[in-house]
Amino acid sequence: MNNISFYNKIIFSWKKPKIIIVIDQRKTAAKEISKVLRKYFKTKEIKEFSGKMPAFLDIIRNEVFVCQIDPASLTEAKPLIEKSGLAVLAVVDIGDISMQERIFEIQELVKLLNPQSYLILNNDDEYIRKIKNDRANLLTFGFQKEADFRATDVLSDNSLNFKLNFRKNIVPLWLEKETDQSLEKEQIYSALSACATGTVLGINLVEISQAIRIHKN
Repeated sequence: MNNISFYNKIIFSWKKPKIIIVIDQRKTAAKEISKVLRKYFKTKEIKEFSGKMPAFLDIIRNEVFVCQIDPASLTEAKPLIEKSGLAVLAVVDIGDISMQERIFEIQELVKLLNPQSYLILNNDDEYIRKIKNDRANLLTFGFQKEADFRATDVLSDNSLNFKLNFRKNIVPLWLEKETDQSLEKEQIYSALSACATGTVLGINLVEISQAIRIHKN
């Protein structure tokens, strides 16, 4: 098993796929990000990253890996970041237990990011805003006007829709409503994180909006 793992690491280092590390307590953002990227890249979503290097065939077949990771297992993501062609760390929701400890662990991952990497943060979360970054490209999302990707004009009727504001560009987004209306805000955060990640990988906002709408219908 160790030989297989070592061989996979070599193949991974050679292929250098793009890695999207997603920290989201509600575990919905990685799914939304994958849906957008899958339309334009060969994408593999790893719903529960266990610390193991992706399987050989997955490495060969895919250009992008989207890894949902629990904050308690953050150190296990280091090899993926170090050996990837492009690393994106998206911090969406870290929960409400042991905040300070989790911020410290996330900060250790941020230190691994290089100047070509991206750090995507939920600007509405006061704890996530404390994450310091002095290396990677920083993008933020949320409802506050300081966010790079900002949601405004939210309407909740038969569907959930809002306007995405990014650098003076405004694009409408439509989401399928959850039966539990209390989850609508989390839905929007997941969509915003997907918009930010898609933009990083060169997808324009209109295409992202269409991808989200297509997959949600």
